[in-house]
Amino acid sequence: MKWNDKSEKIYSRMVELRRSFHQYPELAFEEEKTAQTIMGELERLGIPYEYSGVGSGVIARLGSNKNAPTVALRADMDGLPGEENTGLPFSSKNIGKMHVCGHDGHMAILLGAAALLKERPPEGNVLFVFQPAEEKGGGSRTIIKSGALKEIDAIFAGHITRHYNVGEIMISKGVITAQSDGFILSIKARGGMEQGPMKR
Repeated sequence: MKWNDKSEKIYSRMVELRRSFHQYPELAFEEEKTAQTIMGELERLGIPYEYSGVGSGVIARLGSNKNAPTVALRADMDGLPGEENTGLPFSSKNIGKMHVCGHDGHMAILLGAAALLKERPPEGNVLFVFQPAEEKGGGSRTIIKSGALKEIDAIFAGHITRHYNVGEIMISKGVITAQSDGFILSIKARGGMEQGPMKR
């Protein structure tokens, strides 16, 4: 799609959405207002969706051709604990919560993609997946257990980074930074006082 008046309107709307998400960050499995904003935009675009309530994802779909492939596009919804002190006019209004990992941008980008694809529907089907709780972990399991991904042929997600210039896109075959793990670290050592009091 060439850049035109419609593209400009979609871009402007993406900026508005990103700033709205940024002002009202919500922590993992608490993304109620975030989901409502997403659903409101999907309704405005005329794209049907499913939502099971707070703690679940928002799943929207374009196309219903069972003989065509289905591609999923995914964005994460949750923010992180923290105090924002950027001084931006759209900085976080939720005390102790902020979008510091780009999820506000990810959601705006996915809604922008939905708007573009609504204007020019692809031959296949597209699933738009808005996932809760990426930072805390477990949100992807919620999406998988819902059965939303059972019939997809491929899934794609992006991540904003400051390591590249505006207009540049970095891609690679296979998985990139898509892992979640945990570990326990035990440290055994003698305490400092076991040596006796320090001499000055």
